[in-house]
Amino acid sequence: MSKLRTPHTAGRGTRVPGPNPPAPMTLTPGGSPWLGPAGGWKRVVGVMSVVLLLTLASFGLLFAVVIPGRHMVNGQMFGIGLAITAYLLGVRHAFDADHIAAIDNTTRKLVADGQRPVTVGLFFSLGRVCPRSG
Repeated sequence: MSKLRTPHTAGRGTRVPGPNPPAPMTLTPGGSPWLGPAGGWKRVVGVMSVVLLLTLASFGLLFAVVIPGRHMVNGQMFGIGLAITAYLLGVRHAFDADHIAAIDNTTRKLVADGQRPVTVGLFFSLGRVCPRSG
């Protein structure tokens, strides 16, 4: 029975052609292994603030315009229950395997190129919800 081999070595140290393993990530002065590079937390807080702002704006629009306007969907009033259900289904949809794989692949590529991939998920989600022409 043969042994399983990793993609980078075959048997007694023989090198097999293939992708190079990623270089270890280095920290800038003032960085930490838990928080990442210095100032990186500011970008994360910024992204989370944008997500929170968009969520509050959408629910504010729901309560200020849609519900008082008594909008109808298929002959029934569009209510809070339908809006919250749609929101939660959207959140669940965000965690589909194909979305996670696309964001993960892009993040890994940016890290390998030495860039900071903090906003990859945000821009992926904005690209999914923004109207497109064409």
